[in-house]
Amino acid sequence: MKPGSLVVILPFTVREEIKPYVKWLPASNTSDVYVIRELTESLGDNGRAGMSVTFEEGVIGYTPKNGSELTLGIECVKEIQPPEENTANEIVQQAIEEFDIAFV
Repeated sequence: MKPGSLVVILPFTVREEIKPYVKWLPASNTSDVYVIRELTESLGDNGRAGMSVTFEEGVIGYTPKNGSELTLGIECVKEIQPPEENTANEIVQQAIEEFDIAFV
């Protein structure tokens, strides 16, 4: 998994103390597809190092401590297509279908 990968979101929960800072969350299902913008190293709730992701579709929110972007743990996403297989035309077509964009 790397930037540009297409992923779906597995079931997850948001801690109560984080909820006030959340502006947007990806849908936790296997029908909505998202594009990974960035993979970063992070500390999990257990204090262990791990990986987390951000999405091209939006910013989840910002932390109150230092204003850094909130991320979703990599264990919450499932890759369905690596970035090498995503052509620009396919990405545009997916956006058109997903957002019901009409060109006039």
